[in-house]
Amino acid sequence: MATVECASTSCQVEAKNPTITIGGQNYKIKVKVPETVAGGASAPVKVMLPKKVREALEESGKGKVRLRLTVTTADGQTKTVTVTVKVKAKKSKKR
Repeated sequence: MATVECASTSCQVEAKNPTITIGGQNYKIKVKVPETVAGGASAPVKVMLPKKVREALEESGKGKVRLRLTVTTADGQTKTVTVTVKVKAKKSKKR
């Protein structure tokens, strides 16, 4: 979904209020992000959709994921970024 990158010092990453909006309804979702990222490195941010949410996404066909990432550097500087990504349902394989 996204990538977190830390410049020269290590940083801590926290995801807050991850939601997905499908057909006008909001669902809470889980986000997998490492607690700490080494300086000069990057780490992926992954979204985990529960079965109920995946089913709603398949029915609607599209949705919008929104989450707030807070990154804190080793020297205490904090930056908060809101990430919004449009998603589409996977096309089911016909047999």
